[in-house]
Amino acid sequence: MVFSEIVVRGLKFLLFSYYIFNYSFLTAILLYLLTDYSYQYLLYYLFKIEEISAHEYTMAPLRNENKVIMTGYFILESFDEEKIKNLIIEKAIKKFKRLRLKLTFTLGGYYWQESTIEEAIKQIKIFPELNLQTNEELQNYALKHHAIPFKLNEFPYEFHLIKHGKDQAILFLKFDHSLGDGIGLLGLFIAMADNYSLDLYPKLTEPSFLTRCLIYASLPYYFIKSIISSGKLFYQKTPFRLGEDRKRSNVKACAISKYYSFDNLSKLCKKYNITFNELIMAVLSKAAKITYQKCIPDENHDFKSIVMSQTISLRPMPKSLETHQIINYVSGLPFNLKLIDNPIKEIKVIQKGINKNLFEAIALQKMLGLIKLLTPTFLLTDFMLKNMDNFDLMISNVPGPKKELYFSGIKATELVIIPTANTVNFMIAVYSYNGKIQFTAITDTATQINPKAFVNLMENEIEDILSNY
Repeated sequence: MVFSEIVVRGLKFLLFSYYIFNYSFLTAILLYLLTDYSYQYLLYYLFKIEEISAHEYTMAPLRNENKVIMTGYFILESFDEEKIKNLIIEKAIKKFKRLRLKLTFTLGGYYWQESTIEEAIKQIKIFPELNLQTNEELQNYALKHHAIPFKLNEFPYEFHLIKHGKDQAILFLKFDHSLGDGIGLLGLFIAMADNYSLDLYPKLTEPSFLTRCLIYASLPYYFIKSIISSGKLFYQKTPFRLGEDRKRSNVKACAISKYYSFDNLSKLCKKYNITFNELIMAVLSKAAKITYQKCIPDENHDFKSIVMSQTISLRPMPKSLETHQIINYVSGLPFNLKLIDNPIKEIKVIQKGINKNLFEAIALQKMLGLIKLLTPTFLLTDFMLKNMDNFDLMISNVPGPKKELYFSGIKATELVIIPTANTVNFMIAVYSYNGKIQFTAITDTATQINPKAFVNLMENEIEDILSNY
């Protein structure tokens, strides 16, 4: 399969070279894109397959099977098997083509291959005999499914309906990152809700037209800079990394925080003229520094920074239900997070680091998209996985709807998201629902990090800031 992919990419490279030598650069790019678009249309017309996007390549390792698993669930007020099953069929599987696609490898590349509605319905698993009563049981259930990857030629998702306590239910969703990210899948739940509204979608900040022009103009500079600096960026030993053998245990541990009022945190941000993202980064920075010092008690170490991934917006949110897609709306690339002692007093250190790296992160992401046009999938995937191995931690911000959702008349009272830790050693998801904010930490047990202790550090810092507000 690798050989066939090299042949396909090689032919594309020869075609691009022909255009470059015979036309102007801009004309060559346009001709190549037109040719590639025609090729994609022909593939779908003949074989009902669609090539996976460049951004999806960077979000999931696709070698032999998908391993970047995420899970999330809503707690529903009542258990009604028929109502929820029909809801998923009518408002999810039938409306969203992406839920009828299987990931396959054929004709020299990875493709989405369309299947039938009847096949997709089998991804709805109902367990009326299973009753998960406590939060610990729910976490263990999610972690168990994190360890079971989807394989090629399978649908990269599953819906589970499970009993919870006496009368409640769990609407559980397990999915691969190639299908979508937290925001994309939360958008799916919003589209399924009785009270669906575009106002329930998160408002993502989009780069201006001028910024986009500057990004494309500076791509060569940032690409060369990233190659030169990558070896220097990932040099230090930290407790977030794995042991010397660098092998993951494939055993995960996670912890879920308390709920916090979105309004209270918003007022706090307005008082100090900071964004919510900057506040969370600052709190995270102090928790990381305390953890760092406890795990590596070295007086000679200055504990200046760690390497983490910053989330950036890549695509606009949908303007209608018909234009909603279950895709990866955001991405992240590594940068140095400065470790601080006082989140409020030293907030400018965090702001400076975020602003400095945002432009470069978007530029490098766009460069990866261009590289994908001519680069074999297995090489690009290996490149991304080696870089992700060097992350100390990753943070994912998933802003949810500010109102309660109803599914076939059943109220969803709580939302929990448990992010992936398959390719990142330590990850934190910050998410909101119905005016409440919560975060989940997950790690591979081969690291030195206790996720519960880390969550407690963040909770203590947030509560300390709120008490002094």
